[in-house]
Amino acid sequence: MPKGSRISPNRPVPSTRCIRAGLAAFTVQIPVVQVFYDPLNPVPAGYMPVFPLGVNIPLNANFTIDLYEVQQRVLYLQNDN
Repeated sequence: MPKGSRISPNRPVPSTRCIRAGLAAFTVQIPVVQVFYDPLNPVPAGYMPVFPLGVNIPLNANFTIDLYEVQQRVLYLQNDN
């Protein structure tokens, strides 16, 4: 990002140290099991998450969100407007 860049008129881009993809401090890992975890209350013993039909994801997999990619998309969209 060039020095003096702006997010919007009269608002400088904050320095976040999120300067490239793949930085662990700016990556969110969400276990797939937690996304599909929707048990009855109280949770039955041995409860296993149920995945939608056609979804073949290992139980130990993660959804990964790279905040650098999110940041770049937001900045790109702001430049278009």
